[in-house]
Amino acid sequence: MRIRTLMLKDFRSHVETVLELDRYNFVRGPNGCGKSSIRMALEYLFTGRCKVTDAAGRGAEALIRAGAKELEVSATLESGETICRRRVRRSHIVEINGNRVPADAAEAHLRERFGSADALSAVLNAGRFIEMSAAGQKRLLARVVEAARIGIPGEISDALRALNEEPPKLASAGDVEAAYERFYELRAEAGRTLEALGKTSLETRISLLDRLTEFFGPDGAMMGQLSGRMGSFTEGLSRHLVVFGYTCTVALEPFQIFVSSSKDGHIGLSLKRLSESEQFLFGVAFQIALAIVTGLRFIVIDGANVLDKERRKMLTGLLVNSALDQAIVLATSEEARPSIVPDGVKFLDLAKA
Repeated sequence: MRIRTLMLKDFRSHVETVLELDRYNFVRGPNGCGKSSIRMALEYLFTGRCKVTDAAGRGAEALIRAGAKELEVSATLESGETICRRRVRRSHIVEINGNRVPADAAEAHLRERFGSADALSAVLNAGRFIEMSAAGQKRLLARVVEAARIGIPGEISDALRALNEEPPKLASAGDVEAAYERFYELRAEAGRTLEALGKTSLETRISLLDRLTEFFGPDGAMMGQLSGRMGSFTEGLSRHLVVFGYTCTVALEPFQIFVSSSKDGHIGLSLKRLSESEQFLFGVAFQIALAIVTGLRFIVIDGANVLDKERRKMLTGLLVNSALDQAIVLATSEEARPSIVPDGVKFLDLAKA
């Protein structure tokens, strides 16, 4: 995805701001000029929610600039597609390509077009993933590796048919766990019945259920395939992290994320134990890896001023050499612009309102 023009009107401190964007955009300005509001506006535009709303988007009226009656956020994509979201005190309006669309239909269209709200929020906010609970992180990563596309072998399908069981929906690691729990309970029930009544007809059923619980279990083939895909995602994540001198390991079963640094001597620290700048670097690497694996190829990085000058240069190099279609970097800076600006790179300065 690539945005050609972004407009914020009466959104928080922005009276009317229009940004003409390039591939790599560095939005700079003093504290209080509305940089973080740009990230928030993008998240609100594409997901209907942001930091000041709840998960369903309730509370968005708080985003309306003081003294204004409504807000508007709109974007024109490189493809020519336009998306506009307006909010008044008691009304929520979404327009796609100039046509007003019912809110539910609009959200469904945006999910189909750009992915789940959780994944979009993580791509647009480096801190969102780190702030999630472990269960939320696991759910998001399970969607990323697309468990739904992992096929069920013929022998497992035969076992399901023999038991008159419908093939389970497998859209995430949680669905795989649910399937395991169901077949485990059925197996336990059949075992109790066999013990009580001694019906040999149950032996075949038990054998089939044993096969299913093994296949869907924590150490089974389904989780093994899922972990293999997670390995590919982790490789991409580490490839971006290594630019800053870090590596990481990610596993779904049991769920864990550890970050190591040869430079600082950290070995296997959890995300919560990283310093602020280390969390920021992990968040950026995660954003890039997620944007690429989901096909969105677009990220927004807020708070880059947490990095020292050397690491800001590393960040710029990482972005320019990545496979992203577009990146927007927001940072507090009043430094002079570089004398030479490469093609595709643009600096935009915001003044304090």
